[in-house]
Amino acid sequence: MNFRVLALVLSLPALTWSLSANAEDYQTEFSGVLKVGKQYSHIFYSGKETGDTVAYFFENKSKVGQKILSTCKNNKPCSGSGNTEIEDKIPKEIPETTSGTYKITSISKVQPR
Repeated sequence: MNFRVLALVLSLPALTWSLSANAEDYQTEFSGVLKVGKQYSHIFYSGKETGDTVAYFFENKSKVGQKILSTCKNNKPCSGSGNTEIEDKIPKEIPETTSGTYKITSISKVQPR
């Protein structure tokens, strides 16, 4: 067997895992105004120049929710970073956006702005 073919075959599982992990889960920095809901809350970003809107949402009782809600205040600016996923099924409490709606799945930092 050709060594190049063997190297390619051996690297396919790692390449496949890398692509699938990146296709669903993104490291993201976010900022906007925190809007607290009953079950879900979101950080809503509105671009001043473009008018684009983005919502980063989370379940209040989750670890992500507890960390954000203990740090930021309702209707006040909030920023942070963490992993997000594009979400097809958006909870009713989350507003429609022009540029995307993402569920925050893990949080590495959060702070009021």
